[in-house]
Amino acid sequence: MQVVFLEGSRPGVVWFLGYYSKRPELDFNAAKAALRIAIDTIGQHPFSVQKLERFDAVFEKKVIRTAFSVLYTIREDTIFVIDIHDQRGFRSAEALSTYSLELRSKYGM
Repeated sequence: MQVVFLEGSRPGVVWFLGYYSKRPELDFNAAKAALRIAIDTIGQHPFSVQKLERFDAVFEKKVIRTAFSVLYTIREDTIFVIDIHDQRGFRSAEALSTYSLELRSKYGM
């Protein structure tokens, strides 16, 4: 399946990359590789993870050895990444509340 990052996922990607790049004690390259593995896994096995509790059509894939996860939904043959979620905070609430609006307006779904 094709993986597409929704515009609303941008702040999460920026936060993830900034969090690891600004902390020399953390392994930035390992974190990026773990994110890539999570996205590749989603592309190959999109239904292999649990759904997010409060959202029927949203899945959550943990990014190994990080405090982050990938929130996504599936429409037809495309996986739409909603957010790169920092599990320690609530920043993803806005991305989750607007993802269906973006799917409707930009992708006609």
